[in-house]
Formats: sequence, structure tokens, C-alpha cells
Amino acid sequence: MALQIVVDYDDDTDRATLWANSYDLDGKGLDGLSDPELATAVLRSLGISVTKLAEDDLDGLVDVRYRVRQVFEAQNPSKRAALINALLGDAVVGAPYLGEEDGSWSLRLVPQGHSPGAKIEAVCAVGLAEFVARYGPDRLGICNVSPCVHVFADRSRNASRTACSRQCAAIRNSRSYRQRHRTLS
Repeated sequence: MALQIVVDYDDDTDRATLWANSYDLDGKGLDGLSDPELATAVLRSLGISVTKLAEDDLDGLVDVRYRVRQVFEAQNPSKRAALINALLGDAVVGAPYLGEEDGSWSLRLVPQGHSPGAKIEAVCAVGLAEFVARYGPDRLGICNVSPCVHVFADRSRNASRTACSRQCAAIRNSRSYRQRHRTLS
């Protein structure tokens, strides 16, 4: 039986952040690209149609993940835009087309037959470009709750998100509460 991973995403920006965070699937350092079976499951969970991956496919996938993480790690908007443009330039994105798989229709960016790395690169490049066009480059971030270093896309109304998840936000708030009460004691 094939390994299955279930993730929740709404758009290609979410898929890009999940891809960038795939180095730590379980919060304990399980790298989603450490072996072909796990990488296949990660790609399928993100809606990327792939057959079983080979060991040779992993290097290209790791490279794309590294390049996507660089976008979030860049310290200024111009650098982020340049990195996204480089991803877009390298991505094999033809004209979008409708495709059917298992009775479900979807808009596809990369024709079937391209490498898994090309498929995820196209999805991430377009997702990050659409996000930055809508919200601006300053709303891509890295969690500030130590030791977490997951990335996120901030869609909050006031652009104030600093944690990658509700769990990390709760940890930060708990630490802040304890710090305030220690100071008062």
C-alpha cells in the first residue's frame, strides 16, 4: 500500500509554502524528500500528478524546494521579486489547459510528461507570483517562534502575522504570558 499524506491547501501559494516546509513533515525533522516513496506521497498530497519517483528525481525536487525557501528567506522585496522571477523564468509553464484525472477536471500549468521537479516548480512559481502581485512581497515570512523555521504567506487584514500556524502562535502567546508573570513576581 502506498504512503498517503493529507494536507490542507486552498491555492498554489499554500502549495508553495507546504513545499518549502516539506523538510520537516512531522515537526521532528522528517524530510519529505528523503526517499522516493515519501516524496511521491508529498507531491500527490499537493495535487501534483506523479508516478512512482526514482532516487534520481530527488535532487531536482530538493533544488526546487531550496529555491522556493530562498524566496521566503530573502530580506528585501527586490530580492524576493528577483527570486520569484528566476523561478518563473525557469519554470516550464505553457499555456494553461484543462485536464482530467480520475473524473475530476482541473486547470493545469505544466503538460503531462514533464519531470516532477518541473511540475512543482511551475506551481510554486505561479503561486508565489500571484500572491506577491496581490499582497506584496513583504507578506511572505518565516515563523518567529523558536525553534520553528517554517515559512508562511500572510493573508491577514493588517499584515501582522508572525507565526506559521495557530500552534506556533499559541506557543508564542504562552511564552509571553509566562514572561510577563515572571517579571511581576
